[in-house]
Parts: sequence; C-alpha cells; structure tokens
Amino acid sequence: MQSGAARKITAVIAQTGERIAGTMRDWETEFDRSLFDAALEAGLPPGADEQIDEQLRRLHPAAGKAPIRSKSRLPSDSKLEGTVRGGFVAFTKTYQGQQFSGYQIGSQEVGWTGEGHAVRYSGRIEADGNRIEGVWAISEADSPQRAVQGPFWLERVAGSV
Repeated sequence: MQSGAARKITAVIAQTGERIAGTMRDWETEFDRSLFDAALEAGLPPGADEQIDEQLRRLHPAAGKAPIRSKSRLPSDSKLEGTVRGGFVAFTKTYQGQQFSGYQIGSQEVGWTGEGHAVRYSGRIEADGNRIEGVWAISEADSPQRAVQGPFWLERVAGSV
C-alpha cells in the first residue's frame, strides 16, 4: 500500500540458507497528483500547497499560469537482497535505473533525478509460507522529500515453487 492504494508488484525470490535474493517489478511507476494532495499526504500544514505554488512560480516565471502538479517516476525493475530468520524476513529493494521526484509546471519538469533508490522491507512469513506481511520504509537518505513508510504484503501465486 502506498498513498492509501494497493500497488501491484511481482517478485521472484530465491532463498539459500538465511540469504534471499531476487527481482521485483512494479506495475505502476508514474505518480501524478495535485499540490494539495501531495501536501496533505506529506502531512504539511494547511496552505502549504499554495506556498509551494507561489515559490515554484517565483523560481520559474516563464511558466506563467501553467498548471503545477506533483510528479514522481520510478524504474519498473529492481533487485532485492536480504535475510530470512525463522518466520521473519528483511530485505532491501534497489531500483535499477533513474527516478524522478518533483513537479511539472506546464510541460517542464523540475525536481530531483537520481539512481539507486532503495526501499527497505521487513515482515513476518505466515506459517504456510504463502504470504509475507510487514512494513516498507524509505529513509530520508533515500528520498529527496522525506522518510515514509507503509504496510505491504506479498502472496505466493498458485503454481509457483
């Protein structure tokens, strides 16, 4: 779950002893929301969206009255590495490729572009081994905007090993 919505992710994970490694694919990688919704999600005080709008227009006067949206874009593919101990799992998912986080003013994007974005997952494996449930977290060091976290679950697909 992110921003109150489930996001489809496919994972292929192999375990050797206590080590796990694999790949993940995010099926939804582009996010676009209003400044109001972005400020609300970030927990900013009322009126912060208007302040962001005002500051961006001051920094980019050529944009005129073009609409401003909060935008982010992730690569679809990532690698994961971690450990399994008893019924607990912890792994880091590292995106492979460039990400963007910032704003779109008309047709111009302004913000931060980088590589190696990481998300840390920790959770519990159900007794039957078919579901992992826990928390994902992005630290301030891995996010240009802020630290965030939320719940996650992964379920084994019927027919998989």
